[in-house]
Amino acid sequence: MLLQLSRRLLSYVEAQAFEVPEGYVEVSTTGDEVLLTCELGQVRADDLNVVVSDHEVCVRVVKGGLTKYSRNFKTERIDSSKARISYLNGVLEVRAPRKRIVF
Repeated sequence: MLLQLSRRLLSYVEAQAFEVPEGYVEVSTTGDEVLLTCELGQVRADDLNVVVSDHEVCVRVVKGGLTKYSRNFKTERIDSSKARISYLNGVLEVRAPRKRIVF
């Protein structure tokens, strides 16, 4: 019981010390491209870690060695080697071309 209470209190204090708001998030497909748009508020670019793989985009905010926010976004098959990532004014954009499956 005491351990559960301690964990809840620690989670609350950490959330207050460094909060990443759940803002607008959209994953859309347009023609030959997949676009992920994610509002992250006042997160510094140095604290942001984005990993693009063939089927998902993983967004993490790491502060002081601790992961403060982590979310995976499933996508269609994309060419991760050609992904373009931009972060401006708290808005993250990841653009990647869709992979065509040839039979």
